[in-house]
Amino acid sequence: GKDPDLWADSRFAWLLPFKWLTTDVGYVLFFFRNRKEFKTSEQKRQIMHFALLILLIFSLTMAGYGMELLFYWAIPFRIALFFLTLFLDYLPHIPYQNVQSEAPFKATNVIEKKGWLDRALFFLMLGQNYHLVHHLFPQIPFHQSRNVWKRIKYRVKALNR
Repeated sequence: GKDPDLWADSRFAWLLPFKWLTTDVGYVLFFFRNRKEFKTSEQKRQIMHFALLILLIFSLTMAGYGMELLFYWAIPFRIALFFLTLFLDYLPHIPYQNVQSEAPFKATNVIEKKGWLDRALFFLMLGQNYHLVHHLFPQIPFHQSRNVWKRIKYRVKALNR
């Protein structure tokens, strides 16, 4: 329950696209539900960020730029958010049945294919198709996750049995 990416899942399949369009709302709700776990300085920065964003949207709308804001920012943002959530939150974590603290090798996925398909997935998913590496070693940059996976996959698969 402490992973904000859980917003990307739902037990109702029809609800998934709507959740992927509103991932930012999920992150805001996650922040406010768990704000005591953030440093005071981080809380202040986040609240100031939210307030400035609301003020900017309100100001631009009141200045007569509401339609431009809608068509050049809000709609493209929602479309991008949909695909980012699909590729970076949902696919790396399905089927959402295990918790990292209880089953660290099963809490997320590795989607490994052969040849060009693996390279295409790595590009499309920004390395998130090897998301298990991120959960096991969060300090490793995503562009290195495939190389790390190739070194550890047989040990991890043995632990999963």
